[in-house]
Amino acid sequence: LKVITGPSIFTAKLHSKTSLPIHWLINVYSLRLLLLLLMTLKCFNIVL
Repeated sequence: LKVITGPSIFTAKLHSKTSLPIHWLINVYSLRLLLLLLMTLKCFNIVL
């Protein structure tokens, strides 16, 4: 039982450790894109 549950817990820990930075990177990237969009909209408002 320990042999079967051991690797699964390890892979679950590894998956959570690797998936967390990916989600964080996506959030940061989307936030940056949103900020860029807001900045361009502001620039367009100034021009118009």
